[in-house]
Amino acid sequence: MASWGKTFSLLFRAHRKPLEAALRKRAAPGESVPDLVMDVFTRAYAAGPRATPDEQVRALYTAARNAAYDAYRHNRIVAASADTLADLHPEADHRDPEAHVAARETLDVVDQALAALSPRCREIFILRRVHGQTSADIARRFGISVSAVEKHVARALRACQKALEDAHR
Repeated sequence: MASWGKTFSLLFRAHRKPLEAALRKRAAPGESVPDLVMDVFTRAYAAGPRATPDEQVRALYTAARNAAYDAYRHNRIVAASADTLADLHPEADHRDPEAHVAARETLDVVDQALAALSPRCREIFILRRVHGQTSADIARRFGISVSAVEKHVARALRACQKALEDAHR
């Protein structure tokens, strides 16, 4: 039986270009397809060998589809976060240095508020609001109820809101 390194090298050479072509069809505009491909292969290598070559190829293309979806979702979350920041400072013109400083200060206040939370509350909030995971997924991950997840998120939001109100007094 060939070593995983040799098998992986063959897998990489045989599927890198077809995988790039498949990801070009799925990736969001402006997304770095070569970076996605490298991420997929890095994850595949770390996961180790599958039982059969066909399973290895299927796992590779499934990982590619998931990577494209994750990148799309990440870009959507980043855009939504930018919109949220714009809502916090609707008068902010990002070409204006003063507005940029004000936005940075707002982010610092929110960051400090999140840092003051318990690690669990902070992680749940970030998973829900930044990474877009569902409350049900987070509840399963932490072994808690969906209601408990929502309470953690609400607690974090209240802490951020209070910190912003205190900063503007």
